[in-house]
Amino acid sequence: MKMVLAVLAFLAGAPLLEGFDVPLMPGLAEQADSRLTFDKEEGSIVETVLEGAVPKDQARDYYAKALAGLGWTLADSQGSRQVYRRGGDQLIIDYAGEGDTTRMRLLLEPVEPQP
Repeated sequence: MKMVLAVLAFLAGAPLLEGFDVPLMPGLAEQADSRLTFDKEEGSIVETVLEGAVPKDQARDYYAKALAGLGWTLADSQGSRQVYRRGGDQLIIDYAGEGDTTRMRLLLEPVEPQP
């Protein structure tokens, strides 16, 4: 229960990114015309790009905490790419940027649930 309350407090004021069930970190914004959605039998594939004046490491830390609190599990992390899974969904986040600017590509797609 304490974990749920901590996550809710952490996310307070952070709107959920439509179609992703993840928060939009303060300081980041979805880039105009970057969203792509493709519906298939197994589920929807949604892709978008976020960008803003936030250091890349700060964005990675924010999303690691926020996603864990929302039930996402880190399945793989290599270089600038992190892969999270929850149920039948996979969320791939690619981080780029230098200094105080971060650009993130998010891809949500259906996958077979892990046993």
